[in-house]
Amino acid sequence: MSLWEMSICGGIFIAVIMIIRGLFRKRFSGKIFQILWLAAILRLLVPIAIPWQYSVYTLAERWNVEFADRGNWENTAQVEGFGNTAAEAEAMENASLTVGRQEKDVGVSIHKSWQDVAVFVNKGWQTIARMVKEQPLPICICIYLLGAVLCTLYYVLSYHRWRKELQTSLPVGNPQIQAWAEALPLRRKVSVRQWEGTATPFTYGVFHPVILLPKSLAEEAPWQLKFVLVHEYMHIRRYDAVKKMFLLFACCVHWFNPLVWVMGILANRDIELDCDEHVIKRLGRDSRADYAYALIDMEAGIEHFGRGIDNGVDLILMVVEPSYESLTLTGKVSELGTSIGKPVYLVFNKVDEENQEWMKKNVCERVEILCEIPVEKSIASAGLQGTELLNGYPAIIRLTDFLEKCGRGKEAPAHAG
Repeated sequence: MSLWEMSICGGIFIAVIMIIRGLFRKRFSGKIFQILWLAAILRLLVPIAIPWQYSVYTLAERWNVEFADRGNWENTAQVEGFGNTAAEAEAMENASLTVGRQEKDVGVSIHKSWQDVAVFVNKGWQTIARMVKEQPLPICICIYLLGAVLCTLYYVLSYHRWRKELQTSLPVGNPQIQAWAEALPLRRKVSVRQWEGTATPFTYGVFHPVILLPKSLAEEAPWQLKFVLVHEYMHIRRYDAVKKMFLLFACCVHWFNPLVWVMGILANRDIELDCDEHVIKRLGRDSRADYAYALIDMEAGIEHFGRGIDNGVDLILMVVEPSYESLTLTGKVSELGTSIGKPVYLVFNKVDEENQEWMKKNVCERVEILCEIPVEKSIASAGLQGTELLNGYPAIIRLTDFLEKCGRGKEAPAHAG
């Protein structure tokens, strides 16, 4: 198979997977989608045509033969009919009338409509193939090679620069974490390091994998360490780094095919979601809510909030500060809640006359603003001293009632101001 044929077949395969993913994303396990994406990658990278009677090329060849025969028959009929006697002409006319009556049958009409569609598809296919063949090969090859080389250089240089920056990372000084890494049931040695250049943990390396943690994670949020380490361990155990490398390679080879880039985005998401499922299975269903909180509490955590995690969450309650970063994260969480079918409630904090309208204009209309806590010295003092608020603020009373109703299992209020 040529590169062009591989890209077309792979693109059709990717489109089918996208439809299946959209319809059954929450019904099928992540392992199913991993197998489907692997099959798509193999179709894109392995130049071997598997014989199948319903493949695109088999159907195209059948259409070519069928309509070539049909054209020859029409031409032959026209030639033979030229110069016939009156009797032969009358016989031909009677035969034509008989055929016309038969074509009024429903089955014949449907078959004829299908032939017309097939003729249209076949002509389009031949037009595309002819356009590709008529192009000067050196120009096409040069354009393709230029795009492939630029994509490859971009990722190679990015990886080289990134690895150079990671040389400043330091080993984690926590002896418990080191003992955990040494006790992992893997033949490959896993190292755990910390780096101040990242806000979220991640893993890199295949033969000598490294788990890189934010420098402040162990100090500020030690309760997250268990979830973070198990999550990264699952990535290492399941060779997710190798899967992502093949995805990047397929994108570089088929850089001209937009469906391949869509596959790269969706497959990466499915890799993360499948990893979350394995973490929950390992830690137990009871830890699902805590695992979700640990992921959301990190900067890139909302990207992991998917299958297996959202089932343990009833609603999303978010405190919004008057800052650009907080409003940006609010927008992402609002889209997340809409996509997974969970209601999102917002609590505006430190609200005054200047930022009130500005904050309302910059939040999604589909979410509900539960209450607005004003800027008050007494609230700030109580927060610093850890004391109870003496004055009853309507916004805080509304928030307290809302949380109590949620705790008792009652439905959230339909409208809240």
